[in-house]
Amino acid sequence: MVSDGSSDRTPEIVSTFEEQGVVGLHDPPRRGKSSALNRGVARAGGDFVVFSDANNDFAPDALQLLVRHFVDPAVGGVCGVKQIKPAEDRQSTQGDSLYWRYESAIKQAEGRLGSITNADGEIFAIRRRLYRPLDERVINDDTQITFDLVNQGYRVLYDPAARSYEYASSQIRDDFFVKVRMVAGGFQSLAMNARMFLPPRSLFTVAFVSHKVLRWTAPLPLLGLLVLSAVLSTQPLYAALFGAQVLFYGTAAWGAHAIRRGPLSTPLYVPFYFTAMNLAAFTGLWRFLRGKQGTDWRKAPR
Repeated sequence: MVSDGSSDRTPEIVSTFEEQGVVGLHDPPRRGKSSALNRGVARAGGDFVVFSDANNDFAPDALQLLVRHFVDPAVGGVCGVKQIKPAEDRQSTQGDSLYWRYESAIKQAEGRLGSITNADGEIFAIRRRLYRPLDERVINDDTQITFDLVNQGYRVLYDPAARSYEYASSQIRDDFFVKVRMVAGGFQSLAMNARMFLPPRSLFTVAFVSHKVLRWTAPLPLLGLLVLSAVLSTQPLYAALFGAQVLFYGTAAWGAHAIRRGPLSTPLYVPFYFTAMNLAAFTGLWRFLRGKQGTDWRKAPR
């Protein structure tokens, strides 16, 4: 168990499990997750390392399902599936559940092409000897570890049978700031690994741009479409397109107001969640461009 900067009883609680083989690596200075991972892997033994988060639970057979793939010497890492626990009192449950099912479908398709483009750090196993110490500035550590494995010539697989479970954020605003940080960190990953992408040299890089970069930049064409259809709204087709967008975003705005009073119906929730996450992506891009990607970390209550 690796932690740093904890202001609660984490080190004390972890120490009570020492007889069961749990090792606590606590460091008072807060240097970030990448630094913590470096310390944890340096201390780890064995041939494989499995990464997870403190709020994530594994299915009983998850580890067996992950490590079975390492019989293939070409496999450097294996990622399992993250599922959202049902909880109607949490505003992000419905949106996160839809999002992770969508992510799972994409990862299964990428796996058939040879390698997934981004493992999820909640349930991710790698060959320990392939781990490369992370720059402490790295935000999206799972992205960088995936890049490092692929750059060494190994595949990263996805096993949807290896399951993990966690609760979604209690409030949409918490999910919003998590998304902001992840998108800013995603652009940081691109900048730090520019040689992989300029120009794209492999199917992996093309797939990463298709899967991640197009999603992170989606707010730009959405905004352009809104403005362009408004300018051309004197023509019936564009007037209808503009009206549909106004209706969609108006529904999202109403959802933002209504969610304060309780759960939303699906027709109201989907426009609201879609718009909120795209606003977060735009904010993340803006933060990266301003060089502020690592300056506003917020813990999402679970």
